[in-house]
Amino acid sequence: MCWPCVFLSRPPPGPPAAPPQHTKEPLQYMRNAQASWEKRILKSLNSMCTELGVPLARKRPLPEQRELSNKWNEMGTDEPDLSKFRPVYAPKDFLEVLVSLRNPNLDCSEEVSSLSHWGLIKVPLHVGDIPQVREACPELTLTSGQLGIDDHPHVPSGTPHVPSGTPHVPSGTPHVPSGTPHVPSDTPHVPSGTPQIPPTLTSPQVPLTSPQIPLRYPSGTPHPHVPSGTPHVPSDTPHVPSGTPQVPLALTSPQVPLTSPQIPLTSPQVPPTLTSPQVPPTLTSPQVPLTCPQVPLTSPQIPLTSPQIPLTLTSPQIPLTLASPQVPLTCPQIPLTSPQIPLSHFCIAHSKRANMPSALQIVTNRKKCFGRQAASDLFESEHVRLGRRVLGEQDSAAAQQYSRQGCPTGLRAPLWALILNSTNDPEDIMHYEQLKAGVIQHDLVVDNLIYKDVKLTASNDDYYFVFEDFLYQVLLCFSRDTTVLEHFNYNSATPPKSYIQGKAEQDEYAVIYPPNGVIPFHGFSMYVAPLCFLYNEPCRLYGVFREMYVRYFFRLHSISSHPSGIVSLCLQFERLLQSHLPQLFYHLREIGAQPLSIAFKWMVRAFSGYLSTDQLLLLWDRILGYDSLEIVAVLAAAVFAFRAENLMEVTSLASAEAVLADLSTLKVMPLIQIFVFATMI
Repeated sequence: MCWPCVFLSRPPPGPPAAPPQHTKEPLQYMRNAQASWEKRILKSLNSMCTELGVPLARKRPLPEQRELSNKWNEMGTDEPDLSKFRPVYAPKDFLEVLVSLRNPNLDCSEEVSSLSHWGLIKVPLHVGDIPQVREACPELTLTSGQLGIDDHPHVPSGTPHVPSGTPHVPSGTPHVPSGTPHVPSDTPHVPSGTPQIPPTLTSPQVPLTSPQIPLRYPSGTPHPHVPSGTPHVPSDTPHVPSGTPQVPLALTSPQVPLTSPQIPLTSPQVPPTLTSPQVPPTLTSPQVPLTCPQVPLTSPQIPLTSPQIPLTLTSPQIPLTLASPQVPLTCPQIPLTSPQIPLSHFCIAHSKRANMPSALQIVTNRKKCFGRQAASDLFESEHVRLGRRVLGEQDSAAAQQYSRQGCPTGLRAPLWALILNSTNDPEDIMHYEQLKAGVIQHDLVVDNLIYKDVKLTASNDDYYFVFEDFLYQVLLCFSRDTTVLEHFNYNSATPPKSYIQGKAEQDEYAVIYPPNGVIPFHGFSMYVAPLCFLYNEPCRLYGVFREMYVRYFFRLHSISSHPSGIVSLCLQFERLLQSHLPQLFYHLREIGAQPLSIAFKWMVRAFSGYLSTDQLLLLWDRILGYDSLEIVAVLAAAVFAFRAENLMEVTSLASAEAVLADLSTLKVMPLIQIFVFATMI
């Protein structure tokens, strides 16, 4: 081949490679804001050291090293004087920086209108709306099984829970009113294995009374068809012969009132429906004798209606037989409540304003689609079986996909370690011991910041105060781990540098301080605290926390345009709230209670310390499953939607914060599902 041909066959030169800082963060104004923020943090740290007259680092004397080594597992009992130390910054300080962000190429001088952004974040970034969230999270649909919803069906408090297959009424059912005839104690029980009968009022072998629940009208008035002075039902009335033919009930006899003093038909937990579409009533039968002089079925003491009970008079599968005038229509063994259709305690206060369907209707439809309690039990058992299979195959990608529907409590720890590729090999144990030795040998100023933060946050938390020793061990080792520096290759931040005393501004004498490049702030220890529920070995706990931080948590306190960065999360939260709850957003804005000023502290901690631990771990399951923090912004908007009715009545920032002060009772997955998949677009 000739040289001209060789020259012509070479590919044309491509564009020059982007500088490393452009790869980390493409937007110049974001890089400038992050650099300015880092200088502010270093200035705060240096001024505190100068004020207290302490060096950034020092070597511990041998007696102090031995003392720290001896009490390594009991550092929570130590009470150092931390009164002069203060956190370098708090989340509200970071929020002020984010609010001041501006794109110099964007004109923000336009007047506020219904089309403009009403929130605090003024940078133009692309963030997902409800349709994009639905597309990205198809596993969260209302018809998909989810741990956090389908693992423990909720039975409202006060409803007597009847286990599957139990034939008799629970002993805790309310007692029959005085004067009501007593049901014979020798009434035969339903044999074991009898199929479950829905709460209907008729059955050839199931008499219609239960002495524990009185039936009443809403107004307390007796039924108009109940004659006064009805004689007592004799207790020695013979039982139904086993071979009696099944004859449907005829309701056309004026001599047989359709009432029974023994029918307990009240239950405060059942919705006030009086008919059942699945049980059509049978109104006539030519084979039924229309009189029953020997069995009076009325009582002036028992009203026969209840606005809370679905009253079905006949069942096409189990017709009532009245062929024998001596048949007593009583059976105390069949309760009239159905524990398999739990009514959700979850309701959305803002459904009218957000054009959303009723939460009860959504949850009920979802349970019907998924098969109610039996299907829930089936989903949980099948999900656990699948989780064990994923762990057996040690497939990290499969474990990540699996966690999108939640991780079972017993499998969460190994599944998270598998997703994060965190191991507990001898090399990992040796690395942890080296970090521990570094803590014992050298004292850093950031150690006092860690002590201070744990004392202010986790030690005062009802869930995490017992893990104080673990938190010290993990965070002190974390501050010495130089492998954490690798995340600065894709982090918009730059590790802070310090100089040897007397060699300032000379790069050859510069060192990264602290060794991991991360200066802890107020609330930093809450990234570790929830993991203490999963791992009881400090080495394993440390490995998982380090991977969680370098993948996700660092984005919550650095300025970048990444979709999971804190700037994008704040903007997504505000746009979701403005798009789907504009009245609420405008009201809070007008009273000086910007929603982001309340929700920012939730998001910067990924809700750690605000949700109950079980709900927080369910949320973090989805963070790992979708490899994204965007669900944190969605949950923050869903919390505002859930408390919308109360928030519309507040008149100040303090009262709005009071409404949203306690999130420990919230259920994460119902909130997210209803906000994302039940919001009208």
